[in-house]
Amino acid sequence: MTGAGGVELTGVWLDDRRRCRWALTGVDLSLDPGTLVVIEADTEDEEIAAEAVFDLLTYRRLPVAGTVVGASRDAVEIGSPCGEGERRLCLPGGLEIVVRASSATRLAASRTVRLPNSPFVNAQAGMPA
Repeated sequence: MTGAGGVELTGVWLDDRRRCRWALTGVDLSLDPGTLVVIEADTEDEEIAAEAVFDLLTYRRLPVAGTVVGASRDAVEIGSPCGEGERRLCLPGGLEIVVRASSATRLAASRTVRLPNSPFVNAQAGMPA
């Protein structure tokens, strides 16, 4: 478990409503406060998963299953969710999470995370119990 200001996702499932499949499937992720974390997203599916983490951590969406600890309504988002450039989420406690990171941000990052690929399944099928 992370300390105050950290983030922890445990067994998180989240649907991708636009594509009728899962964006996150049983994701476990622990991020410490005061760190700069890059979420790698080389494919469109990985970027959808990374964007889903942003949605969970800002209370835009709630998980279908699992728990999210450390989400904050006080998070500040920098960058366009629809643009090509870097998108950064700054949470209380100094945790920064970046998607579509620049080369400079990748070099400065404390940690790089790659989310597991979500299976191409119908969002109504394969749902966790």
